[in-house]
Amino acid sequence: MSELFPSKLYNQQNLSKKQFIETAGKAKLLHLAMHADVNNDYPEFSRLLFSNNLENEEEHLYLEELYGLSLGADLAILSACNTGVGLEKNGSLESFQRAFTFAGVPATIASLWEVPDASTEKIMILFYKNLKDGLTKSEALKNAKIKFRKEHINSKLSAPYYWAGFVVYGNDSPIVSTTNYYTYIIFTVILTIIIFLGIILFRKRNIKTIV
Repeated sequence: MSELFPSKLYNQQNLSKKQFIETAGKAKLLHLAMHADVNNDYPEFSRLLFSNNLENEEEHLYLEELYGLSLGADLAILSACNTGVGLEKNGSLESFQRAFTFAGVPATIASLWEVPDASTEKIMILFYKNLKDGLTKSEALKNAKIKFRKEHINSKLSAPYYWAGFVVYGNDSPIVSTTNYYTYIIFTVILTIIIFLGIILFRKRNIKTIV
C-alpha cells in the first residue's frame, strides 16, 4: 500500500500509544492493522492494543480517549477485528468507528467480526488500488470484495466470512479525483500512517504484517 500512496510506516517496535497520539493528527489517511480488544459490556473500556502486554494500561488506547483526539484524516481504515461492533448506549452505538468519527474523521472502514488476516490483506490491497483509480470509497471496497470472491469462487474463501466483514461509514467521496478512468489531475500529498503491529494475544492467532 505504501507503493500506491506516499506513506510513513510504523510497526510495534517504532510506534507507541504516545507517538500515535502525537503523529496521527497530521495524517490524511490512517490505516490501523492491529488488535482491538472490544468490551461488549462496557464499551468505554474497549481499546486498541499498542503492546502485547495486556496489563500495561498506559500502552493501550481506550475508546473514551479516542473520542477526545483531534484527527484530520479524510479516511481511517480500522483493520482490527470488530471495530464496527459496539453496544447501544443512550440511543447510539459506542464503537471504534464512532469514536474516530467524533475525533474528526469523516469516513471510516470498520470490521463487523474477527476478520481473517490473509483475506483481509488481499482485499485491502485491491481496495487501495481502486481508491487510487478514483473510485469512491464504497465502490473501491465493493469492487475489491467482488474481485476477491471471483478469484476464490471454487474454494472456501468465497464464503462471506472471508470477504464481507468490512463496511464503509460516512463520507463516500473519492480520495483521488480523476477526469476519466485512469487520469489523475488532483492528488495532494497524502501523509499516511500505516500501523503494522505484530501482536500475539491469548487468542490462537498468528498475526501477519500487511504489506
